[in-house]
Amino acid sequence: MHILIHGADSPQRKTLHDQLARLGHATTEQTTPAQAEHAFGFFAFDLVITQWGETGPHLLQRMRETRNNTPVIITTGGGRSNKELEEIRTLGAKILENPVSRNDLEVAINELAGEK
Repeated sequence: MHILIHGADSPQRKTLHDQLARLGHATTEQTTPAQAEHAFGFFAFDLVITQWGETGPHLLQRMRETRNNTPVIITTGGGRSNKELEEIRTLGAKILENPVSRNDLEVAINELAGEK
């Protein structure tokens, strides 16, 4: 799979990249929402992983407008309200709590691949 990783947290992006590489996936990492939107418009990604944070909702909405069927995993540090969690689910994303383990990542990818 070719996976887009978006998020401002450099250590988290590196950890996700390393975990995904060990699982045999290629990644493209982007820091800003503008970079992620540009990459998403230019490449056909099999999966997108992004942090919820301040930019996650906007980025996820834009991706849904462009390619509605691309699976998305949202990473979150926890402490999300029920309203935020429902918003994430409504947009069709899988939620993983940080720190994301390689096993949880593999399970989520397999579940999302089975839904395609």
